Amino acid sequence: MFSALLCPALMVMAARPADLRTVTGWSLALLSAGLAAATVWAWIRLVYFVAVRYGGAAPMPAVFEVTRAVSAAGVLVIFVGMMLSPMVSWVRARRVLRAIGPMYAELVGRWPGVRRPSRRGSSADEKASDRVTELLDALSLEIEQAGGSDGTGTEQREVAAAVADWLISGHRCAALNGESVRSAALAAGLDRRWAVTLAQAYREKQREVVA
Repeated sequence: MFSALLCPALMVMAARPADLRTVTGWSLALLSAGLAAATVWAWIRLVYFVAVRYGGAAPMPAVFEVTRAVSAAGVLVIFVGMMLSPMVSWVRARRVLRAIGPMYAELVGRWPGVRRPSRRGSSADEKASDRVTELLDALSLEIEQAGGSDGTGTEQREVAAAVADWLISGHRCAALNGESVRSAALAAGLDRRWAVTLAQAYREKQREVVA
């Protein structure tokens, strides 16, 4: 009886905020689907119990086979819903770390003082955010040390390409300074997005030099 009442309530609570435009929304939708299966399982068992116990219906072993299959499907869907968001976050974090790897090694190697240990037990996503912060801090220190003119270029890819050219070839664009980098970072909106843009330009410049 308790499961027959609790599962529908949880299903509604999971379904209402589900936004399928986000990974979290898909996780909630899957949880809701799994709870719907659990609701079916609970009500079939409840109705069967009442019918046999108080209605004089004949026992039907097939009911248990059906509800066993329904409950197994529900548990599987709930498990996928619970694991979807952390797994996607882990994959995204690994992609970011791979993307910024060469540029991170270059800049943080020059400025090891920016390294900060990630807190114990932090997730892959939090560790990726820490590495992104270290990379951007090291870039800020590198540009601050070099000084520069008062250029105002703010187009993200142009600034990223100028940064990559400067770090690899030593050719510094006259408009490349702390202000232009900060403006491009603000235009990117997210530190992670800006770091990946920088890292992609750095990799492209590396390939040009090797070729």
